Amino acid sequence: MKKLFIIPIVVLTFFTACDEEKAEIKTKPIKKTFILKTFDDNKSHTILRNDTKFTTSNNKTTIVNFFATWCEPCHIEAEHLNELYDKYAEDINIISISLEQKISKYDLNQFKIKNNIKYDIINNEDGFALSKAIGSVRSFPTMFLINKDGKLIEKYVGIVPIEMLDYDIKKTIGQH
Repeated sequence: MKKLFIIPIVVLTFFTACDEEKAEIKTKPIKKTFILKTFDDNKSHTILRNDTKFTTSNNKTTIVNFFATWCEPCHIEAEHLNELYDKYAEDINIISISLEQKISKYDLNQFKIKNNIKYDIINNEDGFALSKAIGSVRSFPTMFLINKDGKLIEKYVGIVPIEMLDYDIKKTIGQH
């Protein structure tokens, strides 16, 4: 008879999970400003995290891409991001953040030249901090789509088909 009561308790224990949204509500309010300077010091972006919102300095829909120069899929994705940059330059930001701690400006510039990158590349401490604040970045490439109101719309891990990104961008900026 005792076994009949123990089995449901064991089953419920294994199939219970924490809901992230509920966990987020219980935490203290978070407010942090990230200054993202390009590796060549030509430009900077500011992202303000206020609880679950990520507001950009120019209030555009923003793709935040986390990458590494040694990552082959990141080279492929750079081509997709260039196409999207050309297509939506007026409507979106693309900010690409290298999470390589000890990479030289020369190596970042070689990556930029090799991939004909038109969008901004960041490699600074605030970029590393943003990777933790926006959501766990554990593999490359990882991207986040944030709408102009600061809402995190989508997280992408790995190479994403350009058609999917294009569809999500259109939907986010109101063209779909």
